[in-house]
Amino acid sequence: MSDPFDVSIAGFALAIPTLPGRRKGASTQKLYLYHAGRLARWARQRGHEGFGTLTKHDLRAYLASLVSRAGDEASPAYKSSVLDGIKCLYVYLEEDEDIPDIALKLSVGRVLESDRIAHLDRPEVDRLLGACADDRDRAVISVMLDCGLRISELASLDLAETQADLAAMRLLVRGRGSKIRSVPYGPDTARALRRYIKSRAQSRHAHLAALWLGRGGEMHDKGLDALIRRVGARAGIDDIYPHLLRHTWAHHYRLNGGQVDNLVYLAGWSGPAMALRYGRSAAAERAEIEARTISLVGRSGGRRG
Repeated sequence: MSDPFDVSIAGFALAIPTLPGRRKGASTQKLYLYHAGRLARWARQRGHEGFGTLTKHDLRAYLASLVSRAGDEASPAYKSSVLDGIKCLYVYLEEDEDIPDIALKLSVGRVLESDRIAHLDRPEVDRLLGACADDRDRAVISVMLDCGLRISELASLDLAETQADLAAMRLLVRGRGSKIRSVPYGPDTARALRRYIKSRAQSRHAHLAALWLGRGGEMHDKGLDALIRRVGARAGIDDIYPHLLRHTWAHHYRLNGGQVDNLVYLAGWSGPAMALRYGRSAAAERAEIEARTISLVGRSGGRRG
């Protein structure tokens, strides 16, 4: 049986040059098909059976999930480009497949409107840690929350190097462009790693160099992604994804007074732009908390009992 997403994308490919008001060159047409394919993969992973089952909320969630090549949150300009392709797709879907054009009124918010970066708050972090089912779950979640790694960096961790640096409580991380950096973690994460490494020794794949092992051997990006989502589901946290844990780490680092230069190094960024965004996000949260503590309503002498 044909996949509904593939059928729609094949029809979209033929229709793009003829869609009214949307005459695009060959490179733009190729880009639009690429964005349609990525949206389809994202939707399949969430149980959707075709573009017609998506809602506006789903499209907004998809745009919010986009990341840059460096693994950081995608820029508004890039999201706008993706949205152009999605809007063209839904023009086709409405005209040829009678699927409502839910993308028609969608827009990408201004940078100012996205100062508050999506992250987990402290109670959600505690729930996530409490939902870990075994030593491996606890170690993976702890490392992500304490070190803010990209999922590819998490997957690339080496057992021998991790063991060698356990006493120093740091990880040797291979980031983008083969850059290597040292990232520290706290005593609770060190404890979680020790427990996992001890239980890992019982695996029939214990001879492998990779730190993370599953039933089939070395765990890659997809397996670790699925593990994080399972733990999130048990914790009752909707729409969790690996990069949200990186957002959480960076946000709380700045919220607790961490310096921009240090965050740039620890996160493996090439410049301070993202660190400054997290600084604005943390500042917005601090301002909100402070405003609640000095609210005049209910504190004046004229309060009615």
